[in-house]
Amino acid sequence: MEQTLPFLKTSAANSVSAGSALLRGTLVNTGGLGITETGFVLSTDNVFSSEDQTLIAPNSADFSFLIQGLSPVTTYFFRSYAKNSLGTSFGETQSFTTLAKAASTLTIDAIADQTYSGAALTPVVV
Repeated sequence: MEQTLPFLKTSAANSVSAGSALLRGTLVNTGGLGITETGFVLSTDNVFSSEDQTLIAPNSADFSFLIQGLSPVTTYFFRSYAKNSLGTSFGETQSFTTLAKAASTLTIDAIADQTYSGAALTPVVV
């Protein structure tokens, strides 16, 4: 059997929120060699560079990484990767856009028409 670079696929992101997303990849073929690392490369640009964030995932045929701390309403590009002794291969590029942060809700019924330390609070809708 000829030894080659690994072959893998990048799946669409799941569970996307305002600050996180679940990235998934599948190792289709190891290239006949042991896999030394799997993971994802993440960027806000669809042209990847060595300065992009690398996320190392556990080595398995199906691997994933829950990334947190993302910025809301931002488009991210990612692709899976796998390494064997011949080098590194990349899966297809995928993208997702994080959601907007949920608006904070203040219920004023509980504080309406109450007096606190001598100050009367009256709700005003702006």
